Amino acid sequence: MLKKSLATAVALVCIAGAAHAETVAPVDSLEVSPFGRARTYVEVDSRDGVDPIVDSGSSRIGLKAKGQSGAIGIFGELSANLNLNGGENVTTRFGYAGVSLEKLGSLSIGRQQGVQDSFTDNADIFTGAGNAAAQQMGFYASQSIKYTNEIGGIKVAALAGMDDDDAGNETVDRYEVGIGAYGFAISMGQDEGADTSYYGIGYGGKFGKVSVGASYTIADANDGGSFEDIVMFNSDDTTAVTRGIEVAAGFDVSEKVAIIGGYNLTDANGDEGVAVGELQYGLGKKAFAFANLEYDLDASEYVTRAGLQINF
Repeated sequence: MLKKSLATAVALVCIAGAAHAETVAPVDSLEVSPFGRARTYVEVDSRDGVDPIVDSGSSRIGLKAKGQSGAIGIFGELSANLNLNGGENVTTRFGYAGVSLEKLGSLSIGRQQGVQDSFTDNADIFTGAGNAAAQQMGFYASQSIKYTNEIGGIKVAALAGMDDDDAGNETVDRYEVGIGAYGFAISMGQDEGADTSYYGIGYGGKFGKVSVGASYTIADANDGGSFEDIVMFNSDDTTAVTRGIEVAAGFDVSEKVAIIGGYNLTDANGDEGVAVGELQYGLGKKAFAFANLEYDLDASEYVTRAGLQINF
């Protein structure tokens, strides 16, 4: 009886709260859209002792919300990565909510995409391949607050996060900032826990049937080197600084067929780079078949994939 009474009381409070919220800040519009991606492919690795596999581990599913409450925009996302190969099948992708005001920008809180990845990782245009040289902060920013805006064609973003899950550490563990315009962008990040700074510059654009992307990224372990030591590719033989170059270009052969090529290289000792090529064949607006090849120049080894991706 007590449990029933408590449940009734909670329900009444929730109803009253919802009615009060509707009176104070009515939501004029709210659209919730499901989305997802099913990607599966066969992968063959030339290395001895590595068996071919069928991989479905890059699929995802989620919900996105977008609406308006007076002058305030509201938005959010709940999504998960699906590893259909077995094991831990569902892991968190994004989970955030935010508000926006015209001209003042957007503010979101939760687990969301990092600034560096969205601003300067412009050569990451392959399907499950490439992106082997990017020296940047992680794709996911957990426990983060992110601000974004666009002013006169100039995009800006800043993020602060507490990624370390350290209950005894009250400091912010991660900082990122980015600014971009006309396809160019620069970004900077700081990992306080690892005492490592990250810098990036990138460009991405499309010219008719041709698309291009490039990035130059740096991971600096803050050993006190000069500006030249940090910035210049292969400027020293220490392991305190690693720099990465990525370039990619695509060509739309027809409405259905596209080819993409690229090259990834770091200045780590012995790294001669990775060449990447991909062929895509469109199967309507929401699906395409693909085949790609990654060739490691210093090891003379390759990984090739062929599969299908459906977006919904």
